[in-house]
Amino acid sequence: MDAISGFVLAPVGLTLILGSFLIFLLFWKYNKKYDCWKKMGVPYIKPYPILGSMLDIYGKLLHEVEVQRYKKYGSLYGHFVGAYTMLTVGDPEHLRNILVKDFHIFSNRRAFKTGGCDI
Repeated sequence: MDAISGFVLAPVGLTLILGSFLIFLLFWKYNKKYDCWKKMGVPYIKPYPILGSMLDIYGKLLHEVEVQRYKKYGSLYGHFVGAYTMLTVGDPEHLRNILVKDFHIFSNRRAFKTGGCDI
């Protein structure tokens, strides 16, 4: 009977070890992208796993949060919406370059809707 229980526990233990390693590997790979702003030297809001940097927005008005972030991080900072990287630009000169001069480089930005009009 001891041989049978040892035989049954060995695959279960191996499965637990491999499963734990796989979960750790997936978690590490998912969170690895949170280092991108740090590697580029851009000030950024420290993200939480899965949520990104959005936890401090819940229950607050977005424009007030953006003003606080602008005062804390400056006119150019990175943050995360879930796993998506976002760069917030608050300097008019940089915005002009991004929206007009270098539009072909920054064409994959998301659209904002305000009052039924796309910006």
